[in-house]
Formats: sequence, C-alpha cells, structure tokens
Amino acid sequence: MAPSRSRAPTPGPCPIRTTRSSTSSTSRPRRPRRRTGASPTPTSSTETRIEARIDPNTGVDVPMPRRYTVEEVNASIPEVTHRWAAALELRAQLRRHHARLDEAGYPASDKLPSDAPPEVRRDHLVLLGLRDALRDELAAIGATGCVVRDLDTGLCDWLGEHGGREVWLCWRVGEAECGWFHGIDDGFAGRRPITELATPPAAPLPPARIRR
Repeated sequence: MAPSRSRAPTPGPCPIRTTRSSTSSTSRPRRPRRRTGASPTPTSSTETRIEARIDPNTGVDVPMPRRYTVEEVNASIPEVTHRWAAALELRAQLRRHHARLDEAGYPASDKLPSDAPPEVRRDHLVLLGLRDALRDELAAIGATGCVVRDLDTGLCDWLGEHGGREVWLCWRVGEAECGWFHGIDDGFAGRRPITELATPPAAPLPPARIRR
C-alpha cells in the first residue's frame, strides 16, 4: 500500500491592507473607472472644438485657425475701437521721438553709443517704452481674432465661415458693427453685405398625404 501524501495546509485569509486615513468604519465608495477612448464631457455648450489638418510637408497635425461669427466680432468691436485709438496715439508719440533722436544725430536703435548726452538717453528710453506699449496694444487687438490690415484707415478682418468655405468678416474703425464680408482672395474691393450670410435655410417640405 502506497504511503499517503501529506496535504499542504490551507492558507488563511489574506490580511486586510489599511490606509493611513482608515479611522472610519465605513469605506469610501470607489469612483467608476473612466473608459479608455471615451470623449470627455464638454464643460460648456459654447466650448470651441479645435480642428486640425495634416501638413503635407511635415505630416504633423496643424491646428486650424479659429473662425468667428458675426456676433463674436460685434462683441469685440468696443475693445478693438478703444485699443485702436491707443495704438494710433502711441505710434504718433513714437514717430515724434524718432524725429527728435534723428535731429540730435542719434537715429533710433536698440542701443546708444556711450557718449550719448543725457537728454538723448532719456528720449531713447521713452522711445523703447512707447515701442513696447504699441506692441502690447496690437497684440491685444490680435487676441480678439482681429487681423489688422491698415492701422491708418482702421481696416481689419476676422476669419469666418459661410457655406462650408472660409470668408473674411470685414470691419473698419468707426462703423457701429460688422456689416461686410468678402472671400479669402477677393480683397476689400470684393466686399459684400453681411446680410447675405444670414440667409435662412429653405423650409423643409411638408410630408405628403397618402390618400386611402
């Protein structure tokens, strides 16, 4: 008769791992895991979806420029008008300081020679400050989506979309609202009334009645 083999002892229950904050007898409910590949819930109904295209030369995704609505352009007009006026004033002061430095024999540059007189150094510092301030104002205008075409005439555009194609929403300083648009390659001469963008879609036909 073959000797009986001894059976391995049955392992006891696994010890329960506790955390540092396990002072309460109730356990915290586990949060459900997020499924891989699930799209996040948008935080707002007005959240802008960023599109991208593939650069044929590099093969890299390039974000598409944002497109604006006429309502967004009109909402930006008060700020752009204010900053445009500030930019014009800064540029006028900048030109005056350029002329003063030229008359003193020190054309405007980033650095002055070591023998420049104190009044020239003062004018030069003011000029650099005006230049930075002008850049800040133009950057703030651009942050609204506005593309400055001509600072003197107040002409600018915002990129928009109509009928599946890109258009420029055209506005000029002094106008109460955006009243014109033109194609990407049409230019100012091709401006058309903005009302053409608001053409309502054709109403659907009523369902046909079936005679019995």
